[in-house]
Amino acid sequence: MDAIIQKINDSHRDYLGDESRRQGQAHWIAFPRNKSELGCVLKWTHTRKIPITIQGSRTNMMGLAVPHGGCIINLSQNKEIIEIEGQKPIIHVSAGVTLSEIYNNLWGISQDGQPLFLPLNPTEGSATIGGVAATNAFGLLSEHYGDASEQIERVEIFTKSGEIKCLPGIQLAQGIRTGEVITEVWLRLVPLPEERWGILFLFEERVSAVDFMESAEQKKVGESAHITAMEYMDREAICYGKQVQQQQEKRPLLKPEQNPGALVYLELHGRVSGVETLAEELLEVFESQGGGENDALAFTGANEIEQVYAFRHGLVEGINAALAQGKRVKNLWHWRNQNHSIRQIMEECDRFLEERKQQGIVYGNPRNLYMEIIESYQTQGRLP
Repeated sequence: MDAIIQKINDSHRDYLGDESRRQGQAHWIAFPRNKSELGCVLKWTHTRKIPITIQGSRTNMMGLAVPHGGCIINLSQNKEIIEIEGQKPIIHVSAGVTLSEIYNNLWGISQDGQPLFLPLNPTEGSATIGGVAATNAFGLLSEHYGDASEQIERVEIFTKSGEIKCLPGIQLAQGIRTGEVITEVWLRLVPLPEERWGILFLFEERVSAVDFMESAEQKKVGESAHITAMEYMDREAICYGKQVQQQQEKRPLLKPEQNPGALVYLELHGRVSGVETLAEELLEVFESQGGGENDALAFTGANEIEQVYAFRHGLVEGINAALAQGKRVKNLWHWRNQNHSIRQIMEECDRFLEERKQQGIVYGNPRNLYMEIIESYQTQGRLP
């Protein structure tokens, strides 16, 4: 077992944290390369009653990959694209395969002449599929395609005692038991849309953004095009995204002089004519609600849309970086919503903050909204 399970030393320092910038501690670490080695590690920890922390690429922004003693089991070396079942169509992979590796393997895959893709897109492509499944992750496209549980056919799981069982993907919404480890995942593929557009709408005030999102909800699904992403960011969230963008010297999503009070990002998938028609309708709604011609930014194709995804990922990086530097105290409020309107969610955010006399940073989509609660400032009340 010494070749698989090692005592923690200085070379493992990076594995004591994740992208949340939190740091933990552990006594041992293991990098099982296959199910046989994983079974040995789980048997070793189970018989000794040693707590475990499961890791993949450690891209989690919530600190879920941070160990609190015991043994780290890192699955990043358990990589195998096992099978692409074209007739279903499903791709079968091991837990340590990253989303980017899956996307690359889907290049050129089609069914009845129709290219296929995986719409599961948390904003970090280096995330392992095991971590995505275990956390029932979601991405910007979850507005239409759903979260991980809705896109996964089934998973294979090792129990903490080393037994193997299978679960249908939909059960991931209820979570997996402590000590259980996802080893393999079967993912459903869908037809690649003929056209893909992204449109960024900028607003002076949040109330206008909420009005627009409610109007967009009414046009979400059409005959030949649909809105697949609806992402909201308030002024402070935008501020963090711009700051990280400047630090990374990436192509700017927003110009320095653009400082909106809120923004809404919509992504449209479908046939060319349908996407064009839906975009025109949304622009008409935007203009009827006071939106200016220069306050709607269009992106076409995967490369341009990736700028928006990078900005969204960057704002969370910026918030976590501020926390790590001690600039403020952070509490996270996460609303996974199924039954409430956008306006109801925003009103609930306001009540939550007003009752506690706190300020917040709000971002996300109607299905999954985040609010970072600002408890103290060390920068004279301004962020970041």
